[in-house]
Amino acid sequence: MKQPKGTAGPQKVKGSPADNPARPLGGWEAFFHRAHEELFGGPAVLCVSARIAGPLDIQLVKHACHHVWARHPSLKARIVSAEGGFSFLFNVPFNDIPIHSFFELGRTDLHTVVEREVDTLFDASKHLWRVLLITDRTDLERHYLLLSLHHSISDGTSAVHLAEELLLCCTRILAGETPRMDPLPLRASLEEFLASAERGGGETLQAAGTPPGDNRGGTLPFHEFQPPGRRHTRFRVHTLQAAETAALEEKCRRTGTRVHAALAASALSVMHRHFGDDVRLCVDTPVNVRGLAGMAIGDEELWCMETPVSIRYEDVGGRDAWQMARDYSDRLAFALSGATDLSAGVYGDPAGKIEELRTARHFPLSCLLREGGRVGPGQKGPFVIENMGLVSGRQAAEHMMVISAATVGEVLTLTFSYTSPLLKESWADRFVSEFLHNLERMAK
Repeated sequence: MKQPKGTAGPQKVKGSPADNPARPLGGWEAFFHRAHEELFGGPAVLCVSARIAGPLDIQLVKHACHHVWARHPSLKARIVSAEGGFSFLFNVPFNDIPIHSFFELGRTDLHTVVEREVDTLFDASKHLWRVLLITDRTDLERHYLLLSLHHSISDGTSAVHLAEELLLCCTRILAGETPRMDPLPLRASLEEFLASAERGGGETLQAAGTPPGDNRGGTLPFHEFQPPGRRHTRFRVHTLQAAETAALEEKCRRTGTRVHAALAASALSVMHRHFGDDVRLCVDTPVNVRGLAGMAIGDEELWCMETPVSIRYEDVGGRDAWQMARDYSDRLAFALSGATDLSAGVYGDPAGKIEELRTARHFPLSCLLREGGRVGPGQKGPFVIENMGLVSGRQAAEHMMVISAATVGEVLTLTFSYTSPLLKESWADRFVSEFLHNLERMAK
């Protein structure tokens, strides 16, 4: 039977039962696997942290997790050695997924817990996701839900959607309803997806101003070099309140751009203020390719389907922040239109890239900007999502700063993650402060 476009047919892995579907890792997935194994997690661990009010408990969370495990084939995945390489084997039983909880006693620093989560490796031969529920002992209606995923099976977009799906399952279970159970298909790798997509012609983003092979930023010496095993993820969280978020969104509408582009302009402005015109500065945006080229793959489908597009400061010229935002938005739209070879963002040599990240003593002068979209509305049903952030493990130090944004109800939540001690805490604090000051000025 012919497989639908973009869907991977099941294969056999030597030594595995015939009824266990499997497929080889694609290049992007192989990179994250190598990064995880050789860089103590590196950028291969994604953690969604959600602060939730409502009647949540560990048994309800486990029940909901079982439903999403049954629906998403990638949640049954583990990574095994096969025929000289590595493959996904989709046979992990639900009971092997770590789902735990503990009560917060008033002395627990949530930042420390999340930082520990993203710095904790998976046993990739056994499972590729885990869940931790933290409940405030003094207020049993207040919780933190931490959903951690191996980047080989998920990207930032679908990680946030999976957290929302978990809470929706909890809502339906409490209401005595059956959660959504339609099984999702087993998808091909990003490389197979891009190869099979019939993309349009036209100039590439490089032809529009970025020299071929030179589209990344410059470099800056680490404040303190340490090997990957001695690096740690640190993060900061800031919430723009409803009035501030509304003002920023209204200004974006009036200037014909989006919040994502405003955030990119703010990041580029801060870097330019510190490093000037003598070095190249850029912001990378992970492009979600699910809906491109007529191959409709929903955001709810958990898979690694994002590839980065780098846009440099010099290509969004001028000192006016809103002009920079419009230029950034235009260039990103150009990439999404199919005029950019998105496969260029996929590492063809994972081992070489890993070694580069391991031994490098300089930061790329770039920020990675993720946008989780709008989460909510948070006031419906028994649960209220008060805050949601996405943190990525940073031991690989591939970017100076990783910024994740999500609109939760009427507020914009910003999460800034970086690698310590490669980047000084004081410099990170200054970056965040100046970034937020830029947004405040832009919204006026």
